Amino acid sequence: MLILRDCMSSPVVSVPEGATVKEAAQIMADREISSILIQGNEDFLGVFTTTDLVKRVVAAGLDPNTTSALSVATFPILTIDQYLTPEEANEKMLRHKVKRVAVTEGKKIVGIISMKDIVRL
Repeated sequence: MLILRDCMSSPVVSVPEGATVKEAAQIMADREISSILIQGNEDFLGVFTTTDLVKRVVAAGLDPNTTSALSVATFPILTIDQYLTPEEANEKMLRHKVKRVAVTEGKKIVGIISMKDIVRL
C-alpha cells in the first residue's frame, strides 16, 4: 500500500517570516514549485501559493517588493500524517477545497502533497 511518505515532495522549501512576496515567488520560480512555507522562529506559520500571489497580491494591486509573503499567505496550514494514503489526502483536500496539504511526522512538517502529485500516481 502506498503511503504519503513515499510520494510527498520533500524536503520542505521555506522562506523566513520576513520574506517579501518577490523573494518567495523567486524561490518558487527557481525551484519550479507552486507553494512555499513561511518559517517562524520555531514552526511554520503559513503557506504562500501561486493562487495567493495572483488573488491576494496581483489582483489586489499590492507591491511584491514590499508586501510580506506572510501577510498574504494561507493559514493555518492543513496537515495530514505521513502514514495515511494518497486517497485519504485527496479526500481531505476536496473536503477543505485546497490543492495541497503538509505531510507530518508527529507534529513536524516533513513534506507537501498536492493534487497534482496524486494525479501523477
